[in-house]
Amino acid sequence: MTMPCTSELARRDDKWTAWENAYDDWEGARNLALAADAAMLATCGAAIWTLGGLGFTAAACAAAVTALAIAVSNADTARDKSNNAGDAYKTSAERYNDCLAKCRPGTS
Repeated sequence: MTMPCTSELARRDDKWTAWENAYDDWEGARNLALAADAAMLATCGAAIWTLGGLGFTAAACAAAVTALAIAVSNADTARDKSNNAGDAYKTSAERYNDCLAKCRPGTS
């Protein structure tokens, strides 16, 4: 005999795991964006300091700005996925709690 609400509990646990994974992905993407920001500040600072000298620093600055834009975009996407996974977990937890409430004596 299976316990009541077993499938709801499993679904809730799966959604929790999905949220944990999405949150970890967001943290990684955020850290890459922070590193890209630091690299951009260093290379663009050097380009400004040397007044774009040698053309190398200006090209490095442009590449760093592009890398930062990509990293920020990835972090935003990962944050959205984490938020969506959190919402899905919340919904599944509510369904599990509703299922448990139906099993309590005196409730319909």
